[in-house]
Amino acid sequence: TATYSTTNGAALLSATSFGYPGDYVMVQLDTSIVLRSVRFYVRDGYGYRGPGLFRIYGTNNASEYASPTWSLAQWTLVHDNAVLRTYKLNNATNEGNQKIPVQPDKGPFSIYVLVVQQLASSASSDGILNLMEWELYGTECRVGTIFSPLAQACVACRSEEHTSELQSP
Repeated sequence: TATYSTTNGAALLSATSFGYPGDYVMVQLDTSIVLRSVRFYVRDGYGYRGPGLFRIYGTNNASEYASPTWSLAQWTLVHDNAVLRTYKLNNATNEGNQKIPVQPDKGPFSIYVLVVQQLASSASSDGILNLMEWELYGTECRVGTIFSPLAQACVACRSEEHTSELQSP
């Protein structure tokens, strides 16, 4: 059964828990990364089945990975690809499969989900999303570090004790 329209490539599915319709692919990494770019590879001859309009969300809540119904409050929108992407039909040269930059001001996350709202082309006679590979590129944040949007890097955590005194007027 087609999950995307064979006339315009748009998702036929109702909105996911993210409020964004389409099929999804989820990955859980061994460590948290600040996502900087992604790249998709589609099967040779099936470039029209690649992600055209899509969003990427991230979380660190492991219970969300196994949950059939997600809590939007647990996920952060990392990337909103609102411009229709196309893919070269021959992956042998990797042309057309360029890295897609992601603004690295979110994260780090260990779980990412790709939700595809529309296929790369409406030329699909079968209406099926098809990915051969989804590559994620980012900066690893190890235990004891946090992501600093200002530095655009993971920096060591400082544990400082703060005390305050209440003063009456």
